[in-house]
Amino acid sequence: MNTKIFAIAAVVILVGGVAAAVMLYNNEEEDSAISIVDGSGRTIKLDKALGNVAVINSNLPKGLIMLGLDDNVKCYHSSKTFGMKCESDPEAKLGSYYSPSVEKLLAYKVDAVLCGVTSMTLTAAVAKSCEENGIKVIRLDCYGESLLDDLKKLSKLFGEPESAVKALDRYEKEFDDTMKAISNALSGKEKINYLYTYGQLGTDGNGSVVNERSGLSEIMAPYFLKNVTEYTDLAASVTGMSNAINDGTTEALQEVQDRIHCFAIRLNLDDDPVDGAESVFAKMVGAGKIVTSTAPAYTQGKIYVVNTDLVSGLYGHIGILLLVKYAYGVEVEGYGDINKVINDLQTWTGVDMIEDGEYIFFQFNSDGSHTDLVFAEP
Repeated sequence: MNTKIFAIAAVVILVGGVAAAVMLYNNEEEDSAISIVDGSGRTIKLDKALGNVAVINSNLPKGLIMLGLDDNVKCYHSSKTFGMKCESDPEAKLGSYYSPSVEKLLAYKVDAVLCGVTSMTLTAAVAKSCEENGIKVIRLDCYGESLLDDLKKLSKLFGEPESAVKALDRYEKEFDDTMKAISNALSGKEKINYLYTYGQLGTDGNGSVVNERSGLSEIMAPYFLKNVTEYTDLAASVTGMSNAINDGTTEALQEVQDRIHCFAIRLNLDDDPVDGAESVFAKMVGAGKIVTSTAPAYTQGKIYVVNTDLVSGLYGHIGILLLVKYAYGVEVEGYGDINKVINDLQTWTGVDMIEDGEYIFFQFNSDGSHTDLVFAEP
């Protein structure tokens, strides 16, 4: 045979082989095309969409329910119940936020543990053990400023099923419309400072102060002047997003009382809501406390207790809506009926955290008297 023919054939074979190799490489890339950067900054790559997962914290389940993905949750740890199928299995509840049994995770054949970034999340040691046993650890808060991005990442991790994409589009529109309405209501208003606390966190039971690094602070930033902690060095003294209420925190805040125009306390109102709200008010307000009689929030009656479920996760924009309405004394057009706002969200998302007759908001005067709001299904 002519040597030129051999040469041409060799080139064809070589080019074909390269093309095949490129196609194979591209196919492999497509097989592992699910990739996100989680809340801790780690790049998570998956060869296929997630199937079985464990969920650690309270905000992730809400997102999964709204996206129609909650049947993928096989075991969990949370202080609340959500109506997920896995909750009917008494063995499915993990023993701890921080150190769930890796053996149990393996027994439930989970592909990944979904958990928060810095709070109510796995310890480094348990996370390492999970990874060594082939279980991905994916950190997403589904809370604060990262909420919408985290929801999109959740959808992507599960292969972006149509139901999830539609739900996400609807939620994003409702969230954006609410925030736009709040901004419009504040047009021309002079912004004020705020101080926000958790009423029940901390081993000493004294709660903690939300500092400026918190996701809650980030999402509130467009509607208020500053988080009062920004006038102190509180955030610099800790690695986390809150400061335990102790002598040091109290002393720092007492030096900036004149800047506390609005004071809000996030509180679980499931049990003894009135007694609980009055108790936390007495603990945090008054002589020697973090808010004293010299604070404008005290003299002007701008002290609030907010149901914790309206501060986090999918409901976060409703908590801001309430706080803005009362702190500034404005009406937010289209959102005057708070019962309807809550009910509409719960109806279409399938997330039912606020029950009929549940206390959602207290406004306190300096003498401890208060008015309150109770959710009533329309």
